[in-house]
This record gives sequence, structure tokens and C-alpha cells, in this order.
Amino acid sequence: MAKSFNLKALVPYFGLLVIVIVFFIGSGGQLFRKSNLLVIFGAMFIYMIAALGTSFVFAIGYLDFSLGSLVGVTATVGALVAQKTNNLFLCIIIAMGIGALTGFGIAALHILFDLNPFIVSVTVMFAYRGFAWILNANGSTPLPLSMYKYDNLSFKIMVLLLVFAFVLILFRYTKLGRYAKAIGSNQIAAQQSGIPVGKIKLMAFVFSGMFAGLAGILSLIKAGTSFTTTGQMFECDVLIALTLGGMPLSGGSNAKIRAAIIGALSLAILCNGLVLCGVSAELQQGIKGLVLIAIVALSYDRSNVAVID
Repeated sequence: MAKSFNLKALVPYFGLLVIVIVFFIGSGGQLFRKSNLLVIFGAMFIYMIAALGTSFVFAIGYLDFSLGSLVGVTATVGALVAQKTNNLFLCIIIAMGIGALTGFGIAALHILFDLNPFIVSVTVMFAYRGFAWILNANGSTPLPLSMYKYDNLSFKIMVLLLVFAFVLILFRYTKLGRYAKAIGSNQIAAQQSGIPVGKIKLMAFVFSGMFAGLAGILSLIKAGTSFTTTGQMFECDVLIALTLGGMPLSGGSNAKIRAAIIGALSLAILCNGLVLCGVSAELQQGIKGLVLIAIVALSYDRSNVAVID
């Protein structure tokens, strides 16, 4: 039997179209200038990498609010390691390792002590914010000038394609993706059907942390310096991006990896368009909040217990 047409599935595409039209007109055509498109891509690919990584957590029906603080800590650690070794690969390995251990810790506390993972991740957020302040003793930690060469389009595209291919395979063609959506649909039913719920949760948070760590290094390369405020509100931006892309907050069978792509692009254009239109930073935050509420109201679906496809 053919699947029934779901009008709500079109909301993310319609939202992207509206954002493009509004800011193309509002910016007097500046939105599509080559230099500005590069700026949009520079923001988009960092949002997208973090969103791809945390898609597994969203599919289960949880939120990971440690992402922003992880970006801040790993960016600072990456800058310190780069100053000593001048080795980007080592910086990435260490940052992703810190992220993976953080995700493991959040999931372990949830599984072993039945703590709400959202609360645990918020606790980590505050703790890591403190660590970032301590590590950035003078307010900032610069990246060596020799590492600036990685802030180029070819490197960004290569990293993005590798991450996308990796996550796509895991999400669509392995048990991890299918089981994560099954848990999000109905955790009790998933457990009774033999799905190793604890193991899947553990892997979901590990991947979320890993790619947040990678996003930290990429943010460092983009800015050239790690600040005490690096990654601030980043977790909210990832939440907005995935929601804009149509990722259900309740997880389940409707969780799709394309949400990270569409949402990251939508958010990058939204933020860039607000800047082009001269909107103040304070007002931008309010507008993003209103957009999040609107998208959730339009696309939220409580019937997340559909059969996994």
C-alpha cells in the first residue's frame, strides 16, 4: 500500500524557500553574491556537522545541551595542542576523543542511575563553560598562523562530505539508525523486541559528542582564536537547525537525516540575512526563538509510533 501524503513533510522546504525569498528581497540581492554565499557556507557546514552528529540523539527523542560548551572546550584544547604540535590531525583526534568521552559519560549516568539525559547534558554545559574560562586564562587562545591555511573551501567540503557519508550510512543502512528510531517511537516496545536500548543510547551520545568536538576544531579554524564565549548558544542553534529541517523533537520513525542538511542551510541563511538587513544581535536571538516556536507548532507530530521504514 502506498504511503499517504504528509503535508507536514513539506514544511521545512517551504520554510527554506520563504527564508531565501524574504532575505533576498530584504538584502537587495546581496544574499546571492559570491562572497556572501561563501560566508553562508562557512556557517552552514559547522551547524551541519554538529546536527548530523546529534541526529541519533534526536531520533531517540532526547536533546543534548552539552554541544555548545563542548565546542568551546575542544576549540580551546585544540588551540593549545596546535601551539605545541602544529598538527591539525592530532587536534581533531583529541577534540573528538573529548567529545566521545563526554557523550559516553552523559549516557552512562542516564543508563546507570536513570538520570534524565537532558538534565545531565545541561550540567555538563555549565561545567564545561567553567573549564573554558579556566583554559582561556587571558580571555582567548590563538591558533598558530600556520594553521590558517585550513580555512579554505576545499578543506571544508572534504570534511563535510566525509562526515555526511559516515552518518548517512550509519543512520540509514545500519541497525544503529533503525534501532534509534524504534526507541524514539516506543522505548518499551523496542526493549521488549530485543533491541539493546542502553547500548544504542550510549552510541548515540558518543557520536553526538564526537562531532561536536570536530565542530569545535572547525570553529577554531574559522575564527583563528578560541574565546571564553566560543560555542555559546551553539546547542540552541543546532536545535533550531534540526527543527527547521523537520526533525521531530519526539524522535521516532519520522526522524530523517535530511533534517540536518535542510535545517543547517535554513539557519545559516536566516542568520546571514538578519545581519545583511542590519538587525541587532539581541533582536536576532528573539527572531530565532520565534522561528523555532513557529516551526514546532507547524510540524510537531505526536503520532511518532509509526512502523520504522
